[in-house]
Amino acid sequence: MKWIIIIFLISVSLAQAQQQKFDRATYYSYGIKLFSEAHTLPDNSSDSVQIAVLYKVTYETLLFTQSNTVDNPGRFQSIPLIEIFFRDQSGIIRNRTLLTDTVWADDYEQTQRKDLYFTGFMTTKLYASDYSCTVQLLDRYKKPAEVNEFNIKSGLDFTKLHTIASPVLTYASDNMPDYKTVPFVLSNKINFTSKDAKILVPATFSNRYDVFNYSIVKNISQEDKFWNQPINLTGRVVPSADTYIKFEHDEEYGVISVIKSDFNFQVSNDEQVNAGVMVIELPSEQLSPGSYSLTIKPDGLSDSVSYNFEVVWVDMPLALRNPQYALDLMYLILTDEEYESMNTGDDLFKATKIMEYWKAKDPSRSTPYNEAMTEFFKRVDYAFFNFQTLREKDGAKTERGKIYILYSKPDKIDKILEDGKQYEIWTYAKLGKTFYFELVTNGLYNLTKIIE
Repeated sequence: MKWIIIIFLISVSLAQAQQQKFDRATYYSYGIKLFSEAHTLPDNSSDSVQIAVLYKVTYETLLFTQSNTVDNPGRFQSIPLIEIFFRDQSGIIRNRTLLTDTVWADDYEQTQRKDLYFTGFMTTKLYASDYSCTVQLLDRYKKPAEVNEFNIKSGLDFTKLHTIASPVLTYASDNMPDYKTVPFVLSNKINFTSKDAKILVPATFSNRYDVFNYSIVKNISQEDKFWNQPINLTGRVVPSADTYIKFEHDEEYGVISVIKSDFNFQVSNDEQVNAGVMVIELPSEQLSPGSYSLTIKPDGLSDSVSYNFEVVWVDMPLALRNPQYALDLMYLILTDEEYESMNTGDDLFKATKIMEYWKAKDPSRSTPYNEAMTEFFKRVDYAFFNFQTLREKDGAKTERGKIYILYSKPDKIDKILEDGKQYEIWTYAKLGKTFYFELVTNGLYNLTKIIE
Protein backbone atom coordinates (compact mmCIF):
# COMPACT_ATOMS: atom_id res chain seq x y z
CA MET A 1 0.00 0.00 0.00
CA LYS A 2 2.87 2.34 0.80
CA TRP A 3 4.34 1.88 -2.65
CA ILE A 4 0.95 2.48 -4.27
CA ILE A 5 0.66 5.81 -2.46
CA ILE A 6 4.21 6.82 -3.42
CA ILE A 7 3.66 5.92 -7.07
CA PHE A 8 0.38 7.83 -7.06
CA LEU A 9 1.98 10.94 -5.56
CA ILE A 10 4.75 10.80 -8.15
CA SER A 11 2.25 10.49 -10.98
CA VAL A 12 0.27 13.45 -9.62
CA SER A 13 3.44 15.54 -9.39
CA LEU A 14 4.39 14.67 -12.97
CA ALA A 15 0.89 15.51 -14.16
CA GLN A 16 0.95 18.86 -12.39
CA ALA A 17 4.38 19.61 -13.83
CA GLN A 18 3.07 18.73 -17.29
CA GLN A 19 0.19 21.17 -16.87
CA GLN A 20 2.67 23.94 -16.19
CA LYS A 21 4.45 23.34 -19.48
CA PHE A 22 3.61 25.06 -22.73
CA ASP A 23 0.95 23.69 -25.01
CA ARG A 24 2.62 20.90 -27.01
CA ALA A 25 0.93 22.21 -30.15
CA THR A 26 3.31 25.18 -30.02
CA TYR A 27 6.16 22.74 -30.68
CA TYR A 28 4.78 21.94 -34.13
CA SER A 29 6.59 23.53 -37.06
CA TYR A 30 4.51 25.24 -39.76
CA GLY A 31 7.33 24.60 -42.22
CA ILE A 32 9.30 27.86 -42.40
CA LYS A 33 11.98 28.46 -39.79
CA LEU A 34 13.65 31.58 -41.25
CA PHE A 35 11.82 34.55 -42.77
CA SER A 36 13.61 37.45 -44.47
CA GLU A 37 12.88 40.36 -46.78
CA ALA A 38 14.63 43.46 -48.13
CA HIS A 39 13.40 47.01 -48.73
CA THR A 40 14.88 49.81 -50.84
CA LEU A 41 14.84 53.22 -49.19
CA PRO A 42 15.66 56.69 -50.61
CA ASP A 43 19.12 58.20 -50.69
CA ASN A 44 20.13 61.71 -51.77
CA SER A 45 22.53 60.36 -54.36
CA SER A 46 21.23 59.38 -57.79
CA ASP A 47 23.59 56.41 -57.97
CA SER A 48 22.97 54.86 -54.53
CA VAL A 49 20.16 53.57 -52.34
CA GLN A 50 19.67 52.42 -48.77
CA ILE A 51 18.72 48.75 -48.42
CA ALA A 52 17.24 47.36 -45.22
CA VAL A 53 17.13 43.60 -44.65
CA LEU A 54 14.74 42.24 -42.02
CA TYR A 55 14.80 38.67 -40.72
CA LYS A 56 13.25 36.50 -38.05
CA VAL A 57 13.89 32.93 -36.97
CA THR A 58 11.94 30.54 -34.75
CA TYR A 59 13.24 29.79 -31.26
CA GLU A 60 13.34 26.04 -31.92
CA THR A 61 15.85 26.65 -34.73
CA LEU A 62 18.27 28.50 -32.46
CA LEU A 63 20.92 26.74 -30.39
CA PHE A 64 20.24 27.45 -26.70
CA THR A 65 22.46 26.61 -23.75
CA GLN A 66 21.65 26.90 -20.07
CA SER A 67 22.94 30.15 -18.67
CA ASN A 68 24.80 30.79 -15.44
CA THR A 69 22.50 29.43 -12.75
CA VAL A 70 23.52 32.16 -10.28
CA ASP A 71 22.92 35.20 -12.48
CA ASN A 72 20.02 33.82 -14.54
CA PRO A 73 18.59 30.76 -12.77
CA GLY A 74 16.56 28.51 -15.04
CA ARG A 75 17.08 30.63 -18.16
CA PHE A 76 18.61 29.63 -21.48
CA GLN A 77 20.76 31.70 -23.81
CA SER A 78 21.39 31.70 -27.54
CA ILE A 79 23.84 33.82 -29.54
CA PRO A 80 22.68 33.44 -33.17
CA LEU A 81 24.91 34.35 -36.09
CA ILE A 82 23.12 35.84 -39.11
CA GLU A 83 25.09 36.34 -42.30
CA ILE A 84 23.78 38.62 -45.04
CA PHE A 85 25.47 39.27 -48.36
CA PHE A 86 24.56 40.90 -51.67
CA ARG A 87 25.67 39.80 -55.13
CA ASP A 88 25.42 42.05 -58.16
CA GLN A 89 24.19 40.85 -61.54
CA SER A 90 27.68 39.53 -62.33
CA GLY A 91 27.67 37.36 -59.22
CA ILE A 92 30.26 39.49 -57.39
CA ILE A 93 29.65 39.95 -53.65
CA ARG A 94 29.27 43.69 -53.03
CA ASN A 95 28.50 43.60 -49.31
CA ARG A 96 28.79 40.98 -46.57
CA THR A 97 27.64 41.49 -42.99
CA LEU A 98 27.76 39.16 -39.99
CA LEU A 99 25.27 39.98 -37.24
CA THR A 100 25.05 38.56 -33.74
CA ASP A 101 22.82 39.12 -30.74
CA THR A 102 21.78 37.50 -27.47
CA VAL A 103 18.40 35.78 -27.16
CA TRP A 104 16.96 34.65 -23.83
CA ALA A 105 14.41 31.94 -23.08
CA ASP A 106 12.81 31.71 -19.65
CA ASP A 107 12.90 27.90 -19.55
CA TYR A 108 13.62 24.84 -21.68
CA GLU A 109 10.08 24.69 -23.06
CA GLN A 110 10.48 28.14 -24.62
CA THR A 111 13.60 27.00 -26.46
CA GLN A 112 11.43 24.46 -28.30
CA ARG A 113 8.71 26.90 -29.33
CA LYS A 114 7.97 27.30 -33.02
CA ASP A 115 5.65 30.27 -32.51
CA LEU A 116 8.27 32.50 -30.86
CA TYR A 117 10.74 34.42 -33.00
CA PHE A 118 14.01 36.27 -32.75
CA THR A 119 13.79 39.29 -35.08
CA GLY A 120 16.50 41.64 -36.33
CA PHE A 121 17.58 43.88 -39.22
CA MET A 122 20.49 45.60 -40.89
CA THR A 123 20.75 48.63 -43.20
CA THR A 124 23.45 49.33 -45.76
CA LYS A 125 24.14 51.73 -48.62
CA LEU A 126 24.73 50.24 -52.07
CA TYR A 127 25.01 51.32 -55.67
CA ALA A 128 21.53 51.64 -57.23
CA SER A 129 21.24 48.33 -59.06
CA ASP A 130 19.55 44.94 -58.87
CA TYR A 131 20.99 42.38 -56.46
CA SER A 132 20.51 38.88 -55.20
CA CYS A 133 20.46 38.74 -51.41
CA THR A 134 21.30 35.76 -49.22
CA VAL A 135 20.29 35.61 -45.57
CA GLN A 136 21.49 32.61 -43.60
CA LEU A 137 21.52 31.42 -40.02
CA LEU A 138 24.89 29.87 -39.18
CA ASP A 139 25.38 26.92 -36.87
CA ARG A 140 28.09 26.51 -34.23
CA TYR A 141 30.60 25.64 -36.96
CA LYS A 142 29.61 28.75 -38.93
CA LYS A 143 27.96 26.61 -41.59
CA PRO A 144 24.55 27.57 -43.05
CA ALA A 145 21.74 25.98 -41.03
CA GLU A 146 18.87 27.90 -42.66
CA VAL A 147 19.13 29.90 -45.91
CA ASN A 148 16.89 32.40 -47.73
CA GLU A 149 17.75 33.73 -51.19
CA PHE A 150 15.79 36.35 -53.12
CA ASN A 151 16.25 39.14 -55.67
CA ILE A 152 16.09 42.87 -54.94
CA LYS A 153 14.98 45.41 -57.53
CA SER A 154 17.03 48.36 -56.31
CA GLY A 155 17.91 50.13 -59.54
CA LEU A 156 15.92 53.20 -58.42
CA ASP A 157 16.82 56.87 -58.78
CA PHE A 158 15.19 58.77 -55.94
CA THR A 159 16.38 62.11 -57.33
CA LYS A 160 13.72 61.78 -60.03
CA LEU A 161 10.05 62.59 -59.68
CA HIS A 162 7.54 59.77 -59.03
CA THR A 163 10.01 57.07 -58.09
CA ILE A 164 8.10 54.46 -56.09
CA ALA A 165 9.85 51.84 -53.97
CA SER A 166 8.61 48.40 -52.98
CA PRO A 167 6.13 48.38 -50.07
CA VAL A 168 6.78 47.50 -46.45
CA LEU A 169 3.97 45.38 -44.98
CA THR A 170 3.27 46.23 -41.35
CA TYR A 171 0.57 46.22 -38.68
CA ALA A 172 -0.37 48.73 -36.01
CA SER A 173 -0.25 48.10 -32.28
CA ASP A 174 -2.56 49.65 -29.69
CA ASN A 175 0.35 50.71 -27.49
CA MET A 176 2.16 52.57 -30.29
CA PRO A 177 1.64 56.02 -31.85
CA ASP A 178 0.43 56.20 -35.45
CA TYR A 179 3.90 56.79 -36.87
CA LYS A 180 5.15 53.46 -35.50
CA THR A 181 4.17 50.04 -36.85
CA VAL A 182 5.48 46.48 -36.68
CA PRO A 183 6.78 44.80 -39.86
CA PHE A 184 5.30 41.35 -40.44
CA VAL A 185 8.68 40.02 -41.68
CA LEU A 186 6.96 37.14 -43.45
CA SER A 187 8.91 37.42 -46.70
CA ASN A 188 6.54 40.11 -48.03
CA LYS A 189 3.36 38.57 -46.70
CA ILE A 190 0.57 39.76 -44.39
CA ASN A 191 -0.71 37.58 -41.57
CA PHE A 192 -4.43 36.99 -42.01
CA THR A 193 -5.16 37.11 -38.26
CA SER A 194 -3.58 40.54 -37.75
CA LYS A 195 -5.71 43.63 -37.58
CA ASP A 196 -4.88 47.17 -38.69
CA ALA A 197 -2.48 46.16 -41.45
CA LYS A 198 -0.71 49.02 -43.23
CA ILE A 199 1.40 49.27 -46.38
CA LEU A 200 4.25 51.80 -46.20
CA VAL A 201 5.54 52.95 -49.60
CA PRO A 202 8.58 55.26 -49.96
CA ALA A 203 8.22 57.56 -52.98
CA THR A 204 9.27 60.86 -54.49
CA PHE A 205 6.74 63.47 -55.51
CA SER A 206 6.27 67.11 -56.44
CA ASN A 207 6.78 69.77 -53.79
CA ARG A 208 3.51 71.25 -54.90
CA TYR A 209 0.70 68.76 -54.41
CA ASP A 210 0.83 65.17 -55.50
CA VAL A 211 -1.83 62.54 -55.09
CA PHE A 212 -1.35 58.85 -55.84
CA ASN A 213 -4.12 56.46 -56.82
CA TYR A 214 -3.88 52.83 -55.80
CA SER A 215 -5.81 49.62 -56.38
CA ILE A 216 -5.59 46.25 -54.66
CA VAL A 217 -6.92 43.27 -56.58
CA LYS A 218 -7.11 39.67 -55.40
CA ASN A 219 -5.87 37.09 -57.89
CA ILE A 220 -8.39 34.25 -58.06
CA SER A 221 -6.91 30.75 -57.91
CA GLN A 222 -8.59 27.47 -58.75
CA GLU A 223 -6.47 25.78 -56.07
CA ASP A 224 -7.91 27.85 -53.23
CA LYS A 225 -10.06 25.54 -51.13
CA PHE A 226 -11.40 28.12 -48.68
CA TRP A 227 -11.32 31.74 -49.86
CA ASN A 228 -11.86 32.49 -53.51
CA GLN A 229 -14.04 35.60 -53.54
CA PRO A 230 -12.92 38.47 -55.80
CA ILE A 231 -11.68 41.60 -54.02
CA ASN A 232 -11.03 44.97 -55.68
CA LEU A 233 -10.12 47.95 -53.49
CA THR A 234 -9.28 51.45 -54.69
CA GLY A 235 -8.19 54.62 -52.96
CA ARG A 236 -6.14 57.81 -53.02
CA VAL A 237 -3.21 58.67 -50.80
CA VAL A 238 -0.98 61.70 -50.27
CA PRO A 239 2.63 61.10 -49.18
CA SER A 240 3.82 62.89 -46.06
CA ALA A 241 6.57 65.32 -47.03
CA ASP A 242 10.17 65.05 -45.79
CA THR A 243 9.56 61.67 -44.18
CA TYR A 244 11.37 58.37 -44.39
CA ILE A 245 11.17 54.87 -42.91
CA LYS A 246 13.65 53.91 -40.25
CA PHE A 247 13.82 50.49 -38.67
CA GLU A 248 14.60 50.31 -34.97
CA HIS A 249 15.11 47.57 -32.40
CA ASP A 250 12.27 47.09 -29.95
CA GLU A 251 12.27 44.99 -26.79
CA GLU A 252 8.74 43.65 -27.29
CA TYR A 253 8.50 43.22 -31.07
CA GLY A 254 12.14 42.82 -32.03
CA VAL A 255 11.91 45.33 -34.89
CA ILE A 256 9.56 48.24 -35.53
CA SER A 257 9.24 50.63 -38.46
CA VAL A 258 9.18 54.34 -37.63
CA ILE A 259 8.15 57.13 -40.00
CA LYS A 260 10.61 59.91 -39.26
CA SER A 261 9.97 63.53 -40.25
CA ASP A 262 13.53 64.87 -40.24
CA PHE A 263 14.66 63.66 -43.65
CA ASN A 264 17.27 66.02 -45.08
CA PHE A 265 16.45 65.19 -48.69
CA GLN A 266 18.26 67.60 -51.01
CA VAL A 267 18.20 67.20 -54.78
CA SER A 268 19.94 69.68 -57.05
CA ASN A 269 17.94 69.70 -60.27
CA ASP A 270 15.32 71.81 -62.00
CA GLU A 271 12.34 69.89 -60.63
CA GLN A 272 11.14 70.32 -57.09
CA VAL A 273 11.44 66.75 -55.89
CA ASN A 274 10.45 65.71 -52.39
CA ALA A 275 10.67 62.35 -50.66
CA GLY A 276 8.10 60.89 -48.34
CA VAL A 277 6.09 57.89 -47.28
CA MET A 278 2.64 56.82 -48.42
CA VAL A 279 0.58 54.97 -45.81
CA ILE A 280 -2.13 52.70 -47.23
CA GLU A 281 -4.42 51.34 -44.53
CA LEU A 282 -5.83 47.94 -45.39
CA PRO A 283 -9.41 46.98 -44.49
CA SER A 284 -8.79 43.85 -42.43
CA GLU A 285 -12.51 43.07 -42.57
CA GLN A 286 -12.21 42.42 -46.31
CA LEU A 287 -8.83 40.75 -46.90
CA SER A 288 -8.80 36.96 -46.97
CA PRO A 289 -5.88 34.56 -47.60
CA GLY A 290 -4.62 34.61 -51.16
CA SER A 291 -2.44 36.44 -53.68
CA TYR A 292 -2.90 40.17 -54.35
CA SER A 293 -1.60 42.84 -56.73
CA LEU A 294 -1.01 46.42 -55.57
CA THR A 295 -0.89 49.05 -58.33
CA ILE A 296 0.12 52.68 -57.65
CA LYS A 297 0.16 55.60 -60.08
CA PRO A 298 0.42 59.39 -59.76
CA ASP A 299 -2.88 61.17 -60.28
CA GLY A 300 -3.31 62.32 -63.87
CA LEU A 301 -0.48 60.17 -65.25
CA SER A 302 -0.66 56.83 -67.03
CA ASP A 303 2.61 55.43 -65.66
CA SER A 304 2.15 52.99 -62.80
CA VAL A 305 4.05 50.42 -60.76
CA SER A 306 2.72 47.10 -59.49
CA TYR A 307 3.77 44.83 -56.64
CA ASN A 308 2.53 41.44 -55.57
CA PHE A 309 1.96 40.37 -51.99
CA GLU A 310 0.15 37.59 -50.18
CA VAL A 311 -2.18 37.30 -47.24
CA VAL A 312 -1.37 34.08 -45.39
CA TRP A 313 -2.78 32.41 -42.31
CA VAL A 314 0.55 31.62 -40.69
CA ASP A 315 -0.86 29.85 -37.64
CA MET A 316 -3.88 28.32 -39.35
CA PRO A 317 -5.01 25.35 -37.20
CA LEU A 318 -3.46 22.17 -38.51
CA ALA A 319 -6.75 20.31 -38.37
CA LEU A 320 -8.32 22.82 -40.75
CA ARG A 321 -5.69 22.23 -43.42
CA ASN A 322 -7.05 18.77 -44.19
CA PRO A 323 -10.77 19.01 -45.11
CA GLN A 324 -11.46 15.32 -44.51
CA TYR A 325 -9.81 15.33 -41.07
CA ALA A 326 -11.54 18.60 -40.19
CA LEU A 327 -14.90 17.15 -41.16
CA ASP A 328 -14.26 13.93 -39.21
CA LEU A 329 -13.66 15.94 -36.01
CA MET A 330 -16.73 18.09 -36.68
CA TYR A 331 -18.75 14.87 -36.30
CA LEU A 332 -18.68 15.73 -32.58
CA ILE A 333 -21.03 18.66 -33.24
CA LEU A 334 -22.87 17.55 -36.38
CA THR A 335 -26.00 15.48 -36.72
CA ASP A 336 -25.72 12.27 -38.72
CA GLU A 337 -27.62 13.92 -41.56
CA GLU A 338 -25.35 16.96 -41.60
CA TYR A 339 -22.23 14.82 -41.60
CA GLU A 340 -23.45 12.60 -44.42
CA SER A 341 -24.41 15.57 -46.60
CA MET A 342 -20.99 17.20 -46.11
CA ASN A 343 -18.92 14.01 -46.41
CA THR A 344 -19.28 13.64 -50.16
CA GLY A 345 -17.34 14.86 -53.17
CA ASP A 346 -13.70 15.96 -53.29
CA ASP A 347 -11.69 18.07 -50.84
CA LEU A 348 -12.81 21.31 -52.48
CA PHE A 349 -16.48 20.38 -51.97
CA LYS A 350 -15.86 19.41 -48.34
CA ALA A 351 -13.88 22.58 -47.68
CA THR A 352 -16.69 24.67 -49.13
CA LYS A 353 -19.27 22.92 -46.95
CA ILE A 354 -17.10 23.39 -43.86
CA MET A 355 -16.82 27.12 -44.56
CA GLU A 356 -20.58 27.42 -45.16
CA TYR A 357 -21.33 25.63 -41.88
CA TRP A 358 -19.07 27.87 -39.82
CA LYS A 359 -20.08 31.05 -41.63
CA ALA A 360 -23.57 30.61 -40.23
CA LYS A 361 -22.06 30.52 -36.74
CA ASP A 362 -19.55 33.37 -37.26
CA PRO A 363 -19.94 36.03 -34.53
CA SER A 364 -18.54 38.67 -36.95
CA ARG A 365 -19.94 37.82 -40.36
CA SER A 366 -18.70 41.04 -41.96
CA THR A 367 -15.09 39.78 -41.80
CA PRO A 368 -13.53 36.69 -43.44
CA TYR A 369 -11.87 35.70 -40.16
CA ASN A 370 -14.18 33.34 -38.30
CA GLU A 371 -13.53 33.34 -34.55
CA ALA A 372 -15.85 30.40 -33.83
CA MET A 373 -14.29 28.14 -36.46
CA THR A 374 -10.77 29.07 -35.39
CA GLU A 375 -11.48 28.37 -31.73
CA PHE A 376 -12.96 24.95 -32.51
CA PHE A 377 -10.01 23.79 -34.60
CA LYS A 378 -7.46 25.25 -32.19
CA ARG A 379 -9.03 22.99 -29.58
CA VAL A 380 -8.64 20.09 -32.00
CA ASP A 381 -4.94 20.89 -32.41
CA TYR A 382 -4.47 21.18 -28.66
CA ALA A 383 -6.20 17.86 -28.08
CA PHE A 384 -4.22 16.14 -30.84
CA PHE A 385 -0.88 16.98 -29.25
CA ASN A 386 -1.66 17.10 -25.53
CA PHE A 387 -3.75 13.95 -25.10
CA GLN A 388 -1.70 11.56 -27.19
CA THR A 389 -1.06 8.12 -25.68
CA LEU A 390 1.04 5.12 -26.63
CA ARG A 391 -2.10 3.46 -27.99
CA GLU A 392 -3.69 6.53 -29.60
CA LYS A 393 -1.38 8.95 -31.41
CA ASP A 394 -4.26 11.29 -32.24
CA GLY A 395 -5.16 12.89 -28.91
CA ALA A 396 -8.26 14.48 -30.48
CA LYS A 397 -9.80 11.02 -30.75
CA THR A 398 -9.31 10.17 -27.08
CA GLU A 399 -12.16 10.71 -24.63
CA ARG A 400 -10.35 13.53 -22.85
CA GLY A 401 -9.58 15.06 -26.24
CA LYS A 402 -13.23 14.98 -27.31
CA ILE A 403 -14.40 16.64 -24.09
CA TYR A 404 -11.71 19.31 -24.47
CA ILE A 405 -12.83 20.01 -28.05
CA LEU A 406 -16.44 20.37 -26.96
CA TYR A 407 -15.95 22.41 -23.79
CA SER A 408 -12.37 23.77 -23.87
CA LYS A 409 -10.09 23.82 -20.83
CA PRO A 410 -11.78 22.79 -17.57
CA ASP A 411 -11.90 25.23 -14.67
CA LYS A 412 -10.34 22.62 -12.41
CA ILE A 413 -8.52 19.30 -12.78
CA ASP A 414 -8.22 16.92 -9.83
CA LYS A 415 -6.57 13.52 -9.53
CA ILE A 416 -7.81 11.01 -6.99
CA LEU A 417 -7.10 7.40 -6.02
CA GLU A 418 -10.24 5.42 -5.27
CA ASP A 419 -10.58 1.65 -4.82
CA GLY A 420 -7.13 1.19 -6.28
CA LYS A 421 -8.06 3.13 -9.42
CA GLN A 422 -6.73 6.51 -10.50
CA TYR A 423 -9.19 9.10 -11.77
CA GLU A 424 -8.81 12.49 -13.40
CA ILE A 425 -11.76 14.79 -12.68
CA TRP A 426 -12.54 17.74 -14.92
CA THR A 427 -14.85 20.39 -13.48
CA TYR A 428 -16.60 23.03 -15.57
CA ALA A 429 -18.09 25.35 -12.97
CA LYS A 430 -19.99 27.62 -15.35
CA LEU A 431 -21.49 24.67 -17.24
CA GLY A 432 -22.31 22.76 -14.08
CA LYS A 433 -20.63 19.64 -15.46
CA THR A 434 -18.03 17.29 -13.98
CA PHE A 435 -16.34 14.52 -15.97
CA TYR A 436 -14.62 11.50 -14.43
CA PHE A 437 -11.86 9.82 -16.44
CA GLU A 438 -10.36 6.54 -15.26
CA LEU A 439 -6.71 5.83 -16.04
CA VAL A 440 -6.68 2.42 -17.70
CA THR A 441 -3.15 1.85 -19.02
CA ASN A 442 -0.33 3.60 -20.88
CA GLY A 443 -1.85 7.01 -20.26
CA LEU A 444 -5.23 6.01 -21.69
CA TYR A 445 -8.24 7.50 -19.88
CA ASN A 446 -11.81 6.27 -20.24
CA LEU A 447 -14.79 8.50 -19.47
CA THR A 448 -16.71 6.68 -16.74
CA LYS A 449 -19.10 9.22 -15.27
CA ILE A 450 -20.66 12.64 -15.94
CA ILE A 451 -22.24 14.65 -13.13
CA GLU A 452 -24.51 17.59 -14.01
